Amino acid sequence: MAREEGATSAIMTPSGTVCFPHVWEPHSFKEGQEKQFKLILVFDADTDISELKKACQQAALAKFGKADLQKLMKQNKFTWPWRDGDEYSEYGEPFVEGATFINFKSKNAPGIVDEWARPIENQMDFYAGCKARVSALPWPYDSMGNQGCTFLLNNIQKTDDGTKLAGGRMSAENEFEAVKKGTPPKSSGFSSTKDGGKPTGKGKASSFDDMDDDIPF
Repeated sequence: MAREEGATSAIMTPSGTVCFPHVWEPHSFKEGQEKQFKLILVFDADTDISELKKACQQAALAKFGKADLQKLMKQNKFTWPWRDGDEYSEYGEPFVEGATFINFKSKNAPGIVDEWARPIENQMDFYAGCKARVSALPWPYDSMGNQGCTFLLNNIQKTDDGTKLAGGRMSAENEFEAVKKGTPPKSSGFSSTKDGGKPTGKGKASSFDDMDDDIPF
């Protein structure tokens, strides 16, 4: 994958919960905006993201200089890419108090591999709620009066399955237990997430599509 102009070295993130993935096709939040490949990783309170913060801070210092960066921060005019999970608690798990989330995006399609570093060919194997880590490039910007630092998405590795997320909430299959005993009747097109959180059967893996346009990422 070609790097975006100005990017230098990538950093590997810890594993986090995937939310709002648009990694197979580029997506834009608003009509007329440039489409990008993107996803959010939500890190729980116990996950150490200090190296991500350090890399971003060093990139910002290199671009703006210490004095200007401190001035921007003092005036609350500088935007860092990490945000508190409870800022979007209305969307439910995994956006909870103590969690931190970061948006990763790129104009270029990322490479996507599984736990064994094999390319993922079935798009349903990578879904909102699975666990993943990414390689990303800290990218400071100064554009149209906005200053900050973001992360450019490079490549993605799925690290584990997880509870499939649907519309910012737990899926019905995971939230409810059966109320009837015995073997259920067959039904066409049924998709279950009970198998380790991995979507099965027909249909498309959820990526919060029903609510995505409410998220300004």
